[in-house]
Amino acid sequence: MEIFKTAFIVAVFIITTAVQGFVSELPIPVGDSITNRYSSGVTRTQWVDPSGGHPITFQEWTTQTEKRGSWKASLVWTDTPESHSRNLVGFGIFIDSALYDQVQTSIELYVIDLTGEGYDVKVYSICGGNPSDLRAFLYDKYLEGMVGCVFIGDLPVAWYETDFGDPPSHAEFPIDLYYMDLDGVFTDADVDGIYDTHTGNVTPEIWMGRLTASPLTMDGANEVDLLNDYFDRNHQYRSGLLPLNNKALVYIDDDWESGSNWWNMNVGEAYANREFIKNEWTTWSTDYESRLLNNYGFIQVCVHSWHEGHAFKNPDDDWSYTYNSEVKGLQPVSHFYNLFACSNALYVEEDYMSGWYIFGQEYGLAAIGSAKSGSMLVFEDFYHPFGEGKEIGQAYFDWFSARAEGGFEEWEITWFYGMTLNGDPTLSIQQKSASTLLQHDDGSVAYMMELTSSSDLDMFNVRFTPEVACTLSSVTVEGDFSDSLGIRMYVWESDGIYPAVLIDSLDIPDGDLSFIDISNLNLAYNAYEDFHIGFSPLESAPAGTTWIYMDDGQQCPEHRSGLSEDDIWKTLDEFWGSNYNFLIRVEVHHDPEPEVAITTLTIPAGEAGQSYSVTLEATDGMPPYVWDITAGSLPNGLDLDLVSGVLSGVPSNLGTFHFTVRATDSDSPATSDVQHLCAVITQVCGDIDADGMGPDIADLTYLVSYLFTAGPPPPVMERANVDGITEQGGMINVSDLTYLVAYLFSGGPSPVCGS
Repeated sequence: MEIFKTAFIVAVFIITTAVQGFVSELPIPVGDSITNRYSSGVTRTQWVDPSGGHPITFQEWTTQTEKRGSWKASLVWTDTPESHSRNLVGFGIFIDSALYDQVQTSIELYVIDLTGEGYDVKVYSICGGNPSDLRAFLYDKYLEGMVGCVFIGDLPVAWYETDFGDPPSHAEFPIDLYYMDLDGVFTDADVDGIYDTHTGNVTPEIWMGRLTASPLTMDGANEVDLLNDYFDRNHQYRSGLLPLNNKALVYIDDDWESGSNWWNMNVGEAYANREFIKNEWTTWSTDYESRLLNNYGFIQVCVHSWHEGHAFKNPDDDWSYTYNSEVKGLQPVSHFYNLFACSNALYVEEDYMSGWYIFGQEYGLAAIGSAKSGSMLVFEDFYHPFGEGKEIGQAYFDWFSARAEGGFEEWEITWFYGMTLNGDPTLSIQQKSASTLLQHDDGSVAYMMELTSSSDLDMFNVRFTPEVACTLSSVTVEGDFSDSLGIRMYVWESDGIYPAVLIDSLDIPDGDLSFIDISNLNLAYNAYEDFHIGFSPLESAPAGTTWIYMDDGQQCPEHRSGLSEDDIWKTLDEFWGSNYNFLIRVEVHHDPEPEVAITTLTIPAGEAGQSYSVTLEATDGMPPYVWDITAGSLPNGLDLDLVSGVLSGVPSNLGTFHFTVRATDSDSPATSDVQHLCAVITQVCGDIDADGMGPDIADLTYLVSYLFTAGPPPPVMERANVDGITEQGGMINVSDLTYLVAYLFSGGPSPVCGS
């Protein structure tokens, strides 16, 4: 039957070609769809533990985990923005009840930050229960409007098992998809406590992340300190006070080197500036570790691993290892990670490596990884929304939803069912991507065409049309390239269909078209200005050694791919009667969209009872701006002028006040930016009774009582040391009383409060 089908297809092409009067070679079917390419052509990440260990089993985990009591969920806090320009995003925080009191202050600040950014936040304390209890509760909250959530602490863990392959290979692992797909049907056919089938509507309903720190005990670490430190770091990042380079490290070990150029361009949809390491002799544990301190906003590492480390290999089949202890000790300088690394995110294991990437350092915030073999594929479905400014949880949700279309095949379950997001899912990239990938094929490899100068076919090209003004950065071509054939790349102007005036060219002596850096050509284009990128062999090559791939011609309604036949330009539709597209893609850089940005990141401290004024600043967008408060509260006595952005007044109460300001520009549609600020109001020197009203008679009376009648000490001793002198016998004495009397009644100098 397959032979008959192939013969029929070839016959149709021959007839079509003859009718059109072309004498040309037919494209050769490859039949490599996205699905079968990934299911059979990409090496799955493998467990490589030099000590010979194995992934923890459900039975082993159950034995070492305390039994949970009866289910109880309590709403402990809810907060809604005072005002916001976007639709509110329902977000749930689900925290282990045993933890809440110990991290409550951190959670309160986290809620203020989220509320200020437009989230409708609800915090739930969770005690006991099993995975089905938690999932049912999540489903109820989803029906009430929740679209995302975070798990904090040890909440119920769902497990899944598979027996795929020939012969079957058994795997069992935690599955967070169970808590994202709330209406799919998970069943446990063999009643062993582990789900083994997933049917019905398998598309996720909500996005989630988890902050699981209890397994991280290396060097005496403890869950409470790790979580409090994490939320402090989280607040600093949201406030713009934890800046790193807007740059990514793409580090890909040997087994994925052949497809790494495309993955690098995928990362480019979020980070235009990248360091790309793929050489099979370079990727090594010591080299990787040396780069972890180089200041990246994002790191994607592709390497065989286990829950405690990475295993890098070289072509001689030698191995080197990066351990969790080394990651903890190095303190990598990066905010986000995509760990294409087997079981690195197995969060039920002690000192799991993903945990140390985000909890054990000064910068770590979130890591996408897998709790089993397998990892993310089709990276563009994640990096594109992430680069647009979507939350990392929403971008991860978009990626998972795209994988769920049409259900999950066995190979997809094997690759993706262990995926998890370790970290706060509401975080987003701080600088939106200024990079776009221009692509007119559908990603499938349906046909291939030989590149050879012995044919009368030449100048294989694609016409591109950027939607915004841009400069060209890089080109990638999918195909099978001979290292003995030199190839020339051309860039032409376009007449709207065919190449026209030649603009520039670049020789590729080694014939490797998989990634071509053209940023130094300085080629710039206006919005909707067509240009062509094409290729021509510089010499003859042995038959069957150099091929360029094409898709099936179904996705793009325009005739964008073409070639030259006997020096006559033709589109592929004209040439073959079907609208194939060469798999040639171009990465372009462009100026970011003009949006308002608040530039005031911190404000000075003030003193109670004293005049205070600071002007908040913003830039870009279209002035004038309108200012308002979206969350938190100002100190009593301070007000924000909505037109000038001046925060002023006379604060009357002491303390630390967290709040979020928003600046909205005058554009249509308007853009806005929010900034988390902190006003610290201290006691003024001489306000001895700390009522915010001094120094006055009441402070004098308080000081007399303390010095002569054993009255209570001043709440802040330094604020009573009004002469600024520490004398023998104590910080506060009669000289301070004399100084204060002179100031209040005879025009003496103001209090100075030294220490």
